[in-house]
Amino acid sequence: MSQFIAFPSAQPNANFDDVKDIEPQDLWEHRSQVTIIDVRRPDERQAGFIPNSLHIVLDTLPDQMDKIPKDQSLVFVCGLGTRSSRAATWALSEGFESVYNLKGGMKLWQERNMESAK
Repeated sequence: MSQFIAFPSAQPNANFDDVKDIEPQDLWEHRSQVTIIDVRRPDERQAGFIPNSLHIVLDTLPDQMDKIPKDQSLVFVCGLGTRSSRAATWALSEGFESVYNLKGGMKLWQERNMESAK
C-alpha cells in the first residue's frame, strides 16, 4: 500500500519540468513519513546531513534503485538543490510517483537551523 505525502509547500521547480520543490519546514514536519535521499558526495555530507537520510551519490542512482522504495514519497537533497532536482527528474522518469526536491538544499536547511547530523 502506498504511503504518499502531499506537501503543502510544493511548488514547481524553476528549472526542471515536473519536479516539485518543498520547503525545509515542510520536510521536517513529514520526515518520518518519507524517504530522504542525499545525493551529495561523501566529503560534502561530512558538513552535515538530515538525520535518517539515505546517502546515494547522484552518479550512482541508477545502480542503486533497489534501495529506493516505490511506495513512499521521495525527497532528494543536495547542497543547493540543483543536483537533487536532476535526481528527482531521473526518479520520475523511472516510474517513481511521489518525488520532491528540497528547495535550497542543505544550505537553506542549515540557514533555517533545521536539525543536522554529522
